[in-house]
Amino acid sequence: MRLLDFIPVLVVVVVNGGGGVLAEEDVRTESLGDIWSNIKQSTTCGSCEAALSLAKSVAKVNDRALTNILQRLCKASKAQDDDVCDGVIDREAPIIASALRHISMGTRASEALCTTLMGVCGYPDVEEWTVPMPARRSPSLRHESSGEPSIQIVHFSDIHIDPLYETGANTECGKPICCRPYTLSDEPGYTSSPAGPFGDHKCDSPISLEKSMYNAINRVAPNASFALFTGDIVDHAIWDTTTASNDDSINKAYSSMNETLGRLPIYGTVGNHEASPVNAFPINGHGRQTPPVYNVLSRQWDHWIGPEAAAQTAATGAYSVKHGDKLRVISLNTNIYYRLNFWTYYDMNDKDPNRQLGWLVDQLDEAERAGESVYIIGHMPPGEKDALHDGSNYLDQIFNRYSSTIAAMFFGHTHLDHFEISYSDYDARTAENARVTSYIAPSLTPTAGMPSFRVYDVDPVTFAVRDATTYIADMSHPGYQSTGPVWTKLYSAKEAYGKALHPPVTDPEAELTPSFWHDVTTAMEADDNLFDAYMSRKSRGWKPARCRDGCKAEEICQLRAGRSQDNCFKPKIGFHLDRRRLSDERGEHDECGSTVTPEQQQQPQPDPCGCSLVPSGPSSAAFSHSHSRPSATTTTITTITTTTSLNSQAILFLLSYAFALSSPLFRDRNGASQKSNKSDPEGPTHGKIYSISGPVVVAEDMIGVAMYELVRVGHENLVGEVIRISADKATIQVYEETAGVKVGDPVTRTGKPLSVELGPGLLNGIYDGIQRPLEEIAKEAKSIYIPRGISIPALDRTKKWQFTPTKAVGDHLSGGDVWGTVFENSFISTHRILFPPRARGTITKIASKGEYTVEDKILEVEFDGNKTQYPMMQSWPVRVPRPSTEKLSANQPFVVGQRVLDALFPSVQGGTVAIPGAFGCGKTVISQSVSKFSNSDVIVYVGCGERGNEMAEVLKDFPELTIDVQGRKEPIMKRTTLIANTSNMPVAAREASIYTGITVAEYFRDQGLDVAMMADSSSRWAEALREISGRLGEMPADQGFPAYLSAKLASFYERAGRVQTLGSPERHGSVSIVGAVSPPGGDFSDPVTSSTLSIVQVFWGLDKKLAQRKHFPSINTSLSYSKYTNILDKYYEKEYPEFPRLRDRVKQLLSDSEELDQVVQLVGKSALSDPDKITLDLAGLIKEDFLQQNGYSDYDQFCPIWKTEWMMKLMVGFHDEAQKAIGQGQSWAKVREATSELQAKLRQLKFELPTDGEETVCKKYEAIQQQMTDKFASVMDE
Repeated sequence: MRLLDFIPVLVVVVVNGGGGVLAEEDVRTESLGDIWSNIKQSTTCGSCEAALSLAKSVAKVNDRALTNILQRLCKASKAQDDDVCDGVIDREAPIIASALRHISMGTRASEALCTTLMGVCGYPDVEEWTVPMPARRSPSLRHESSGEPSIQIVHFSDIHIDPLYETGANTECGKPICCRPYTLSDEPGYTSSPAGPFGDHKCDSPISLEKSMYNAINRVAPNASFALFTGDIVDHAIWDTTTASNDDSINKAYSSMNETLGRLPIYGTVGNHEASPVNAFPINGHGRQTPPVYNVLSRQWDHWIGPEAAAQTAATGAYSVKHGDKLRVISLNTNIYYRLNFWTYYDMNDKDPNRQLGWLVDQLDEAERAGESVYIIGHMPPGEKDALHDGSNYLDQIFNRYSSTIAAMFFGHTHLDHFEISYSDYDARTAENARVTSYIAPSLTPTAGMPSFRVYDVDPVTFAVRDATTYIADMSHPGYQSTGPVWTKLYSAKEAYGKALHPPVTDPEAELTPSFWHDVTTAMEADDNLFDAYMSRKSRGWKPARCRDGCKAEEICQLRAGRSQDNCFKPKIGFHLDRRRLSDERGEHDECGSTVTPEQQQQPQPDPCGCSLVPSGPSSAAFSHSHSRPSATTTTITTITTTTSLNSQAILFLLSYAFALSSPLFRDRNGASQKSNKSDPEGPTHGKIYSISGPVVVAEDMIGVAMYELVRVGHENLVGEVIRISADKATIQVYEETAGVKVGDPVTRTGKPLSVELGPGLLNGIYDGIQRPLEEIAKEAKSIYIPRGISIPALDRTKKWQFTPTKAVGDHLSGGDVWGTVFENSFISTHRILFPPRARGTITKIASKGEYTVEDKILEVEFDGNKTQYPMMQSWPVRVPRPSTEKLSANQPFVVGQRVLDALFPSVQGGTVAIPGAFGCGKTVISQSVSKFSNSDVIVYVGCGERGNEMAEVLKDFPELTIDVQGRKEPIMKRTTLIANTSNMPVAAREASIYTGITVAEYFRDQGLDVAMMADSSSRWAEALREISGRLGEMPADQGFPAYLSAKLASFYERAGRVQTLGSPERHGSVSIVGAVSPPGGDFSDPVTSSTLSIVQVFWGLDKKLAQRKHFPSINTSLSYSKYTNILDKYYEKEYPEFPRLRDRVKQLLSDSEELDQVVQLVGKSALSDPDKITLDLAGLIKEDFLQQNGYSDYDQFCPIWKTEWMMKLMVGFHDEAQKAIGQGQSWAKVREATSELQAKLRQLKFELPTDGEETVCKKYEAIQQQMTDKFASVMDE
């Protein structure tokens, strides 16, 4: 965009000659939203450098001028509380100002700074320089294994101890780290999200967790030779740290290490958080002082490293020390290469800051001449994207030169469990030119996963690493907070990866060489399961992210990057709230913010990891006990009018705002600004209708309302949900007919999201899209229509259930624990009563065995002195996936009883299926058949926008259907929940019905059951999205559908899967999603179909021509596919060994017959050879008598796997025997005539009743098989 297009928005300081400060009367106010709209496209390198130039002019006035600007803009952005903005910028702005005063525009420094702050320009190419080093000595080979028993070495990192952590404080605060009593609502006893004594994923480490790790190290590795600590002691409250507080934290941490690990020498390194301000490590020289933290560390390390190394530490933050006779440990200060250390931009022409490279060469050369092995330790891995390219490149030259001397390198910083490989040739990275391995340790602080440390098995002579074992404290363990962390082995590198290599590496004395680790990455490229296991270990099993295609390639590229210039990281354009821009994508949970957009700054966001809503107002200042709310005014920022050119004004604001947000502090782990989470409305509880457009209503005076908050609209209290917020106006989609609603009618806030009730009584229930019970409504309204605004609880409040407790007073409960059971019905006899996912505590009261309603408070739990009572029922927001302990790989078939589906295109328990087809192809019939006869424990059937007659048929038929369960007939409704939303209901309710259904399905999954959800039809849901989007005035995409259609579909299907549920006892459950899609005219290129097929793993494509021929199910075998086939082969090989071979043969016969059909159409069947005629005739038999199935008959409405296997065996067997006969000189005409009776029996295979039992039916099939053998033997004897 041309700079002249900018509208004037801000000028803060004008520098004319010596510069000056503007008068107070020059200040005026502009809307933040207007400013955003003017600058949001200014994301070019030129605009950034122009902004840098202006900012440089401001910095020349004095540091305070730039500081004031950045603080004002930061606070106006509402990215963080005022005290956070003031504190961070007070500390960082003077360093930025100093760097700016020495930067020239159009240089490598300005390009690098623009890339760091805004993702534009791109990091400049490395300035070529060959590090001066002695010539390589010969031979330069790695030391051979000594063959002696291994010793152990401990590695821990990033402990981030929070001295102000307080048990019971709020874990859902509005600050970058929580578990501190910032405000009254954050204090123990005043929050619904209290912190446990041993830490929380949204907080830094309490001292109790730190000491627990040291004790675990003593237990796990009692004979360890030494420990490596790769830095970062200080907490993440970087707005509140000082040199004195940092020094105190460092001294206390090392004192604690000495107390518990005193027998171990600990070789440490300096982390970026040890400095005050954070990341600030001035380069020696230029009149700057050496960071005082070096002296603090020197004193703490002296008794481990000796006075000479301690003196080197005090000077540069680096040292070298010998451990015994054969090992040298070199601790590097990697912070001088860190891109968020703004001192590094002061002079980027200095190729060897602090002369660390020359010193490192001297140390390595001395070690090489002495025949020593070397461990290099540091905080930031040089191949990480946080490392500036030049320094990383020069270090890598040294590592390559001395690769035969360097046994291994050890780093931290990322908080994740991974590694990096250095190569001699980055243009062709192979196992042969892999030179050095960097082991990157996971953190103790739980913000990125489970608390962790590593233990290495090491050759005692060469110090080569033979194995690396990670130990974790599982925070999801039921007793974690009550009895303390239990540290267990997560994995051993050799056990996890050695067997996957060719040849396997399993010898305990074998080194994990750089070539080994390269081969691991190669194996990951070929094996998604191995790669997924790595991704799970990366965060130690906490919220592992799905990573495929480009994400996977980038992840493996980063593992193969010993230089940051080669790690495939591409900065994203935008104002970066986070130094790890891509972390969300690959499960990097710590500091996983994203590029800021105007919408994120102006609108609150839902919490994607929980059920709380995010209020739109700013949170309170730190330690303020005031409960006042901000005034209901538009967010503003102060602007100053001057004579500076219009485009320059806009650019200056762009730069200033980017600076204000550039610190890694400004992040939100959930991808949106964190604010205080409350269930009750804050601010006004009522607004009024401003405008109405069908189901979309805009209300005003809604300050404080949250996204997706449930509201009541009009005098009839219609149900609605907030879907957009702009200033004091909220856009609401109403789930009921809005006829008669008027402008000015009231809108009442509830302070809660749209949620469903979960508990006994869900099964055998029929609900509308927002879980109102239709049968109860019909009784109360005495009408076939749903009265507007009617409110009836989803679960019967009067029915009593026979409750049996499974816990006792004194037992500890955590989220997902089963604390009782009720008898649901004869089909699902045990309904487990689950403790809410985010609750925990000790039972003080629990009801005895007896009858209770779902709302009776029969459980009382105490946590930190607070007692909370619970009924059997609970509620959960429909848009928030229910949490689980772990996603598991699918290994069981999802049997639907349709031969063509189970045999050729199978799904798994926890799989995703799409059934696209034109009108009349039988989508609904297949969906209903699957609902009736699948091997799932529970069925959730959602009729989303379907025609009234079809839903009426479902509601009529399902209560009358029965299924055979262990010899008895059971009504299918006993395992079914129906959610009915017909096409004449309000369109907004279609979206709600989908989310209602999947949330109910997840609840039964958490019971440890296999659940199948039928969504009929997702196209109607998409059409509802299109209508709502149109009424909102959003930019349409293909065929008018919203641009976020694919994202919506993906977020829905992502909730399928097989999981290990939360809580104890351990349970596994699954949700399978079968979505019907209705493309107009059967066109599979329609946006809904194409988007769905890019997500799901199974495609059951319906064929209009087959449907017209009454061929049911009308599956087109040429178009359909399943990506689960290979996954299920292990199951079939165990249970039905011949099944995979027979399935493949049937597929091949069908494929061959399609080619032969084309030949026949051209030249006639007589032109075919006898073998081809056999194939064609047999394929016809398969199509008519195997693939086709009568869904309304006793014998064929459901076909078990064993019957399917026998039918394939006999039909394929007939084909093979016929081919043998032809091969021995018989004609097909003769064979066909001789076996006509046998062919008739093959056509009658499906008529055997499964209810007669497997043994009886299989005996009949065996007899036919024997008859076939005898018959063909006689034919060939003729």
